[in-house]
Amino acid sequence: MTAISVKNLQEELRTLMAEAFNIPIEDLPRQSTPDNTKGWDSLSHLVFIAMLEQRYGLSISHSDAVTLLDERDIITYVTTKNMEKSID
Repeated sequence: MTAISVKNLQEELRTLMAEAFNIPIEDLPRQSTPDNTKGWDSLSHLVFIAMLEQRYGLSISHSDAVTLLDERDIITYVTTKNMEKSID
């Protein structure tokens, strides 16, 4: 992943979330979580994690995947992993 602004990352993540959760992007609440997002269940979460891995070239461990349940935490995670990849 090339350098990307937080705003662009948030837009990309929201697009991926809408696709994974099979809902229109305009129906995604701001600061989406499984509790406030229609369609965000355990299966769609796995789909979303796979989409994150593919889009950003990540390998997300199970222990990390189960903690990525908040849009803000996901942005932080992807940003941090991207920075780590840049250093390597």
